[in-house]
Amino acid sequence: MNVHVTALQEQHSRHKAIRAKLWFAEPPKPAPAEVVAPIVKIIYARRPTWKLHEINFDLHVQQYRKRLLSIASGPTIVYIQDRCRELGVSYADIIVPCRRREFVRPRQLIMSELRYKFNLSYPKIGKLFGNLDHTTVIASLRRVEIMKARGEL
Repeated sequence: MNVHVTALQEQHSRHKAIRAKLWFAEPPKPAPAEVVAPIVKIIYARRPTWKLHEINFDLHVQQYRKRLLSIASGPTIVYIQDRCRELGVSYADIIVPCRRREFVRPRQLIMSELRYKFNLSYPKIGKLFGNLDHTTVIASLRRVEIMKARGEL
């Protein structure tokens, strides 16, 4: 009978070990290895853009102030730029001494307006338009008067 009991005990311990494997019991812990210090990386979060530099939400106010300063420093140049925008010609094309008709007509008209609105001398008007000679300004003013007399303007 003793043999039978020990065989049952062995069978019982084997079944217990198999059951432990099947039911995912904790595996035996290995012997403790050498302790290694973990590598710690310090990661800094990026600061939001509005904290990095000043953002102005009043851009229209800044542009208005800039325009007021430019008017105070040189009202004639600002007037020429505004008129170029109204006439559909760029300011850079007007101040270059180019003889193309699409640039000459607006230039002559703006020269005439500068003479009568700001009462500028012929040499000063010529300097505003890329150092043109004063006789060129006089000829432009005469041409505008002729076009007004004909009703073309």
